Amino acid sequence: MEQNLQNPAYAQYVQPEISPRHKRLRRTNIGCAASLPFVMFLLIMTAGISLRLALPVLIAGLVIVPLCSLLHEKTGRFRPLLRIAQTIAVGLLAAALSPPFICLTGTRNPQMYRLKWFVYTNGVRESAFAKNNIPPEKLPEIHKDYYFRTEPDMIAQDYTPCAFLFLHTDADTLNQTAERLDAYSGVIREQNTPPDPEDLAEREAGYRADEAYLAHRPDALPPFVYQELVKKAGFQDDLSNAVIYKPAKQANMCYVGSGALINYETGLLVIWV
Repeated sequence: MEQNLQNPAYAQYVQPEISPRHKRLRRTNIGCAASLPFVMFLLIMTAGISLRLALPVLIAGLVIVPLCSLLHEKTGRFRPLLRIAQTIAVGLLAAALSPPFICLTGTRNPQMYRLKWFVYTNGVRESAFAKNNIPPEKLPEIHKDYYFRTEPDMIAQDYTPCAFLFLHTDADTLNQTAERLDAYSGVIREQNTPPDPEDLAEREAGYRADEAYLAHRPDALPPFVYQELVKKAGFQDDLSNAVIYKPAKQANMCYVGSGALINYETGLLVIWV
């Protein structure tokens, strides 16, 4: 027994030390696995664009970078090529994850309008309004009080991602928008009429103090649009004589559809998708 213990063949096994490179690789793999649910959540928000960009990310991250790394490890050369491949993979990943952040930010930044509208119509959902240039691809030259909020897609029952465009503009832009709306069969034009003072007072009494503003909502304007306009965007225009283009038919039980409001008195243009 003592002879066996002295025999090197029976010596205690010592696990070889893990190299720093493999330690870094292990930490990287753990970090990637932990962040995968969050990445998938972001990709779903603007799936129409993000999933298309995800394929080049997978090719770069699972094929090109490992091949360049193996080539560098075997030959000790081509380190610049490996760095270029890694940079391209990171850039592609950033491009794939940027549409959700574009969709969620820049609500009051007119410079982001075209980019946000592109992400929404191509990445979130296609709208019949977009085919009729409603809202326009470019903002009118004359505009102020710009507000454009787009919602991303979600995995939820009875959920429809919306887009809201509110701004004040000139009469020419309002007339051009009205012409496109009149030519579009998906909406019905309705002229709002000022409410009777007694009826308005009775309607206000039916709401809580913090919801009294809802009594001034035009009947043809959906409540969720009016809440967005007044409560979130902060517009205080008098809509008594506004022209409303309400959807010809309700899209589903939880979403009425796309429409618009034009107030020639204040220059207000409201479009919801």
